[in-house]
Amino acid sequence: MRVIAATHEHGARLLGLLEENAMLGDIDLVMTRRPDYFSAQQHSCGIEHPVIALEGEHAIGMCQLTEHSGFANGQPCQLGYLGSLRVTRNYRHRIRVLQAGFDYLRQLSLSGSSTTDYCYTSIAADNH
Repeated sequence: MRVIAATHEHGARLLGLLEENAMLGDIDLVMTRRPDYFSAQQHSCGIEHPVIALEGEHAIGMCQLTEHSGFANGQPCQLGYLGSLRVTRNYRHRIRVLQAGFDYLRQLSLSGSSTTDYCYTSIAADNH
């Protein structure tokens, strides 16, 4: 398995991961970015770093780090929102997928590609 920065060539696979892996609950929710995954980046609230996990050439997961300005403890800083986490059904119970994805995002900061001071996310209450 490898985790890499997602590019336009991965657009169809990113859309597939979003659309085939609904957020399950009382109401299943599918969020997509049609017609092109990357077209929405022009209207985002910050710098986006989409990431894709591949086993061979098969897409097994994705996430995105969005950098933006904000405040932590009343002080201005760069924040990173971790979102769009999707893992295909057959890989959801393999912790190495999450570990590899978060390790990749951590490396963005160490390499200087990301300048976030803190990262945060949101988790739906019934999202197991």
